[in-house]
Amino acid sequence: MAGVFTILALSLNLLLGYTGQLSLGHAAFFGIGAYTSALLSLPPLQWSFWLALPAAALASGLAGWGIGRLALKLRGAYFVLVTISFAGVISLVSINWMELTNGPLGLPGVPPPSLGPWTLRTKSAYWYLVLATAALAYFVCHRLVGSRIGRAFVAL
Repeated sequence: MAGVFTILALSLNLLLGYTGQLSLGHAAFFGIGAYTSALLSLPPLQWSFWLALPAAALASGLAGWGIGRLALKLRGAYFVLVTISFAGVISLVSINWMELTNGPLGLPGVPPPSLGPWTLRTKSAYWYLVLATAALAYFVCHRLVGSRIGRAFVAL
């Protein structure tokens, strides 16, 4: 879980550290990505992990874009209220939409990621996958901050 929280911290650093905007809704975007990936991996769709992962990132990105469009002009406490309200709505939907999310019990039977003949079944295999993902996220954030977009973040 430390690697997953590292990725979360990197995203919070981009928003709070470079734009000065405090968001309390990051967990909602993580949840949207997690549920999207899991739902695409389960029957009837049964997508592979490697196809469900970019689809989950796209779903989270679209949700972030939508909330960003709504909150674009807001500052300070108003921005915080929009993001925490969104997180609350996503939390309530994920708990109460039993047919889709299985509520507080979660989605059982999500298949482990596999790469050719190898299937990631052990905790150490998952650790290496999350470590590689966190390293990639760090690289992308580092490059983003040094780009024109990153300088625009600081200008906000």
